[in-house]
Amino acid sequence: MGASNSFEARGRGLFLWNTNEASANASELKIEDSVNVGVFSASANIHAYKARISWTNFWTIATSLKKIEATTNLYGRFSYLDLESEILGNDDDARAFVKSTFHQRDSLYFVSFLLGGGTFSGMKATWTSEEPNGLLDTLRMYQESEFFRKGIAVGTKLNKHLFALDLEYFYTRRAPLNDEHYELRDSLDLYFSKFSYRYKSGNFSDQFQLMYLYSNATFFGIRTDQENAKRFMYQNGKSHILLAENKLTNLNWSLRLGVSFIHLRLPKEMSKYKESLAPNRALDPSLLQTLSFSFYKTNFRLFGESKNAIFYSNIKREFHCLLGNFHFSPQVSMYLLYAQGELDMTLVNETTKALLIKTKKNALYHGEFQLAGSILNLGFLLESPQRNYFLQATASQIIPFYVHKELGRIHPKSSQVVPQNPEMEKEPSKENHKISKTEHLSPFKTGFGIDVRMGFYF
Repeated sequence: MGASNSFEARGRGLFLWNTNEASANASELKIEDSVNVGVFSASANIHAYKARISWTNFWTIATSLKKIEATTNLYGRFSYLDLESEILGNDDDARAFVKSTFHQRDSLYFVSFLLGGGTFSGMKATWTSEEPNGLLDTLRMYQESEFFRKGIAVGTKLNKHLFALDLEYFYTRRAPLNDEHYELRDSLDLYFSKFSYRYKSGNFSDQFQLMYLYSNATFFGIRTDQENAKRFMYQNGKSHILLAENKLTNLNWSLRLGVSFIHLRLPKEMSKYKESLAPNRALDPSLLQTLSFSFYKTNFRLFGESKNAIFYSNIKREFHCLLGNFHFSPQVSMYLLYAQGELDMTLVNETTKALLIKTKKNALYHGEFQLAGSILNLGFLLESPQRNYFLQATASQIIPFYVHKELGRIHPKSSQVVPQNPEMEKEPSKENHKISKTEHLSPFKTGFGIDVRMGFYF
């Protein structure tokens, strides 16, 4: 039996943008050790990462995530059976999955089964009003999810050809409430399918994959005061994503072409207690008693759909040379991206003026956008003479070519007073306002990333 070991440290950072209106950034640090002995292999790592997204438009919405986790992987490869397992988490969360693959010695056919689940928490969301009024100026929500996943894959290998079909079902159910004052919960059903084909001959390979993903997600915002819990947010969303990609790879280069279509729909929901946002239910009882009937109750409902298409290509080239006895490999790659989409949304404001009377105001929105740009990656790989030590670094820069946005808002000229729980009123007379804007952005203001890896084999 032969044995081999490796150690690797990796740090990555992604900084998309940072302006007065919006900002996004993420970073990651990973330290991993692995060992291989005969048919068995194992690896363990410590993984720290954080991310933050902020957006301001009459209010400020910020989402952040910061975690440190440990992971253990175990593998076993036998004549007719492969086994794989993974356990990761920390003091607050734990996730795991096991995968078994049955195959012939020559892999003429194989079938895999996957089962996993666990918990995930730590994401924090903050909503801050631009004009504080002392009622609900800042709202902080804490997220927690319990998830499960099941999957099956079948495939066959015929000479230089490999065919595979993967099916997976991923779902979450609303986790129990904790002692947090405001909590974010979700209920998600996700169906994933992928067909893949690969042809490999020597250093050349051709890989094609077709993926389809359907999700049905509902998000809840809940205020907890001792044993009293009220739901102040409810938003359901359905999405369809279709992606096709082909990748050609040779010894020193690769070429990737892909297209993706995305359809997002927020269903129309007019039932009571299923408002997108009901601010009064987020207020504490003591404040509600003080307000009495002097504060009109306003709820918000959001529904509509968005259709988008993304076309992309990536070409990568590697060069090989010697620096003394060291192996040096510069690498350059570029993504070319074009995206377009349209949005049709309706925002309904419901204001209660009496016990059985509501005023409804509809705000209809229509938007379109086109975006073209690229991502340039420059990096290198440096290896020791025996190739047992290595250092790899990559810098990425977003280079936008063209951004065009068109936003239309349709304002009803008058609102209609209707009884409680009515059918939606017919589309009122409208007055259109459109804003079109074409932007040429500086590449140094839109985002960049960095990735550094180093390690050794022994």
